[in-house]
Amino acid sequence: MSEERPVIVEPVHRRVRVLFGGRVVADSLQARLLFELRYTPRYYLPVEDVASDVLVPSATATASWCKGDARWWDVRVGDRVAPDAAWAYDGPSPVGGPDLSGLVSFVWDAMDHWFEEEDEVFVHPKDPYSRLEILESSRQVEISVDGVDLARSSRPRIVYEGTLFPRYYLPPLDVRQDLLVPSSTTTACPYKGRAVYYGVRSTDGVRSDLAWSYPAPTLEATRLAGYISFFQEHCDVVVDGEPLGHPESKWLYGGPDAYTYTPGDPTAKTGFNDPPISTTQTGVAE
Repeated sequence: MSEERPVIVEPVHRRVRVLFGGRVVADSLQARLLFELRYTPRYYLPVEDVASDVLVPSATATASWCKGDARWWDVRVGDRVAPDAAWAYDGPSPVGGPDLSGLVSFVWDAMDHWFEEEDEVFVHPKDPYSRLEILESSRQVEISVDGVDLARSSRPRIVYEGTLFPRYYLPPLDVRQDLLVPSSTTTACPYKGRAVYYGVRSTDGVRSDLAWSYPAPTLEATRLAGYISFFQEHCDVVVDGEPLGHPESKWLYGGPDAYTYTPGDPTAKTGFNDPPISTTQTGVAE
């Protein structure tokens, strides 16, 4: 994918369902997966697979330089209304891109649940070209913050996701549990499941949300259950005696409140999973 070809659409060979207000508002065997430069993948469903009585026309209209003009709907089920929660493009791409006419997409977080077959999917559709690898390792990993030792392990599990830098997950017995403070923060990952977070006691008090764990990960990430990882962006991580430094990523500026970002400019943020309303995006979604 490139600036010259910013949008690609591929078929999805699985059943996709969208639930809102206790009702299935879309159910399709002909879904499309749209890949757009700087965005996570997004489902588009044939309009005939969407319950027509739940779509209420909205006054909102937007335009994309590569996808065309979009009209929007509120999604209504009974007394529940999700404003501007669905959209569709009325014609072919103005720059010769994929034709999205006849397809409807939904604002992910405005819906209650998404399913691929019988498995619930979180955050966004899984990218079929992004691979999750979890490797056993004997490398010596040491983690500290503000000069306080937090963890030391020679049995980490290293997580590789696409082109992201590796994350080190450590057994709970190798982590200073007395320094962890449970947080109310939770996030979800389509590949690993729902994460819980911990603050860390340091010489400067409690540093919020520097560590996380997956108590009940997805099937593909079961080897991470209970293991704990720390933000390398904010903690000092040493592997086999070599400091790894603090990489720049979307988590550098917001912790688990991940945003897209422009490298070197923490002020240029847009919501990580915002719908494509703007015709200009500066973030880099990973």
